[in-house]
Amino acid sequence: MEKTSGNREKILRCAMEMFHQKGYASTSVDDLLRECGVAKSNFYYHFRTKDDLALASLEAYHQAHKIKSTALLTDPSKTPLSRLSLYFEGAIQAQTQAVKAGCPFGNFASSLICETQLSTSEREKQQRFRQALTQVFTQMEMEISSCLREGRACGEIRDDLSEDALALLTLATLQGLMVLAKVKEDRRFLVEGLIALRKILAK
Repeated sequence: MEKTSGNREKILRCAMEMFHQKGYASTSVDDLLRECGVAKSNFYYHFRTKDDLALASLEAYHQAHKIKSTALLTDPSKTPLSRLSLYFEGAIQAQTQAVKAGCPFGNFASSLICETQLSTSEREKQQRFRQALTQVFTQMEMEISSCLREGRACGEIRDDLSEDALALLTLATLQGLMVLAKVKEDRRFLVEGLIALRKILAK
């Protein structure tokens, strides 16, 4: 059982890396199996389809991100604006390590839910990913909003807009900047954009 569980984790880790670097559509099951050295029968023992693996990868990305973001955005030893700055720095560091890869959540969103000419089965698949990504982005938005609310209470964050509106602006700006940095293969756009965003949020 331990070896079987180990193979599942090996497949999942490999999939997370390949989906992030190459994209979901460009990564076949055969590519993945060659990379991780697991038999096809073992793959289908753990995952019925590539879509199921992608959803498991999304959940794993989400949990890893949530652990880091929660620690940064709720740290009582730092002011809310300082926490947001560290959150932005974390995004910059991640982009620096994989400037051509971009944000794994944004990558899934652009490759899986933007198609319009779809069969019934493809629309069903699209809806599964849409729901999973909605949960991811909603959780991000809620954590940012909570941090902004604390910042407004202590006078650090502007109070002429609701924290929910500012959280949406923050998340949308962050995702857009990561796409721009990926396309141009230059993290400078992310760095300069987040500096500007911090100034916009501050009171």
